[in-house]
Amino acid sequence: MTTTVATEERYTLCRKLHSALVVLIKKNRFIRRLTDTGLSRAEIHTLVEIEARGEASMKVLQPILNMEQSSVSRLVQGLVQKKLLDSNPWSEDRRVRVLQVTTKGHALLTQIDTVAGAVFDRFKARLTTKERESLNWFFCAVSDFYDQPHCPERNGEDELRMQQRRMSRALGVLGKNIFGSKLSSSQWHVFTHICGSPYPLNPKQIAKKQGIPSNSLTTIFDKLIAKGLISREQSTHDSRYIELSATKKGAMFLQRIEDQFVSELQSILSGLGTDDIAELLDILEHYVDQDPDKEQSPLPPTLRVQRLRSKEDRKIARTFAITELVGRGHAHYAPGFFLHADSHCYALYSEDDILCSICEIHSDQKKASLSLLASKKEVTPAQAFAFLCEVLDQYQKSTSVTSLDIDFFPAARLLQKGGRLRTGRSRLEL
Repeated sequence: MTTTVATEERYTLCRKLHSALVVLIKKNRFIRRLTDTGLSRAEIHTLVEIEARGEASMKVLQPILNMEQSSVSRLVQGLVQKKLLDSNPWSEDRRVRVLQVTTKGHALLTQIDTVAGAVFDRFKARLTTKERESLNWFFCAVSDFYDQPHCPERNGEDELRMQQRRMSRALGVLGKNIFGSKLSSSQWHVFTHICGSPYPLNPKQIAKKQGIPSNSLTTIFDKLIAKGLISREQSTHDSRYIELSATKKGAMFLQRIEDQFVSELQSILSGLGTDDIAELLDILEHYVDQDPDKEQSPLPPTLRVQRLRSKEDRKIARTFAITELVGRGHAHYAPGFFLHADSHCYALYSEDDILCSICEIHSDQKKASLSLLASKKEVTPAQAFAFLCEVLDQYQKSTSVTSLDIDFFPAARLLQKGGRLRTGRSRLEL
């Protein structure tokens, strides 16, 4: 029994380690964007590794970057065209081209180091010397497990930063097989962002969160849809929105990838005790400034939910609901009469006290039902879902009702998409 508990605890800790590594990789990606060089992560890694070695050939670079040879070839050609690399025949074998960083390339690396180095130093400053050593060992252990080649030290660069870069390549960040998923880094981040959301997301939300141009994002969506990992549908909440959700196949795929990586992490850390792994997890979460126990509000602080009680508030809400329902073509879903004096009515307000959404739950001796949801066009499906969840929580606390019929179809669809209501059902157990 004790062995089983310990095994389960190790598995849980390794899964949390995986989550922390995902956060670290995402933060590394945004650090690259801060440098504003216009270079991809793979291009930056290429310049860094050639500079560290003084010179390198394509044959040397391919295993270091953990990319296909054809991809490395295109990468190098692009850097040569940008005059960031020189390509010359090797003196010992003229069939081999030797790559060296140009003066322009060195200047660009200095620019990158100035910005990225400062961010890295803030990460590192969170840790004690002993904690840095533990994290450095972990990064190195992961890289060694995946046979990632070692890197020479760059002048003035901290070993932890170097090992972190090496580990990123070991995990497939530069190629098209991050975490063994056969997805590129961008595809992985978009896919896991969609999978991690309790509600469907629209392209604008993803573009803002991931910082990916809309044309590139469309290509990513198309590839993920072609693989059957996500679906793209028109929103029933608002026909002007496109909703992106993980498919059943996508959810199972992500679970399989995560399980495989967690299993590999357990092999990597087989020599550590459970307490040591827990300590390592604390260090990594502190390093990436990740608080696993911090509760994230489903609604932004600029929006608040309030129950409507006065006649005047209900009157305003009724006019608002009629306008929005007609505007969206949802009027045929609405009950014959709404905003009853004895019903539970809730409103979503902006920080400027502007009414954004309203929801009504009507109850009598026979049943309780959510009969109305109406929102302004600025309210995204994600915010509408979060509003519904807050309403349901408040309603549950104020009544003894244990189940609720969802009679307003767009609301039922939204709750189904978000996982609060089983598909094909119209009754929600509170």
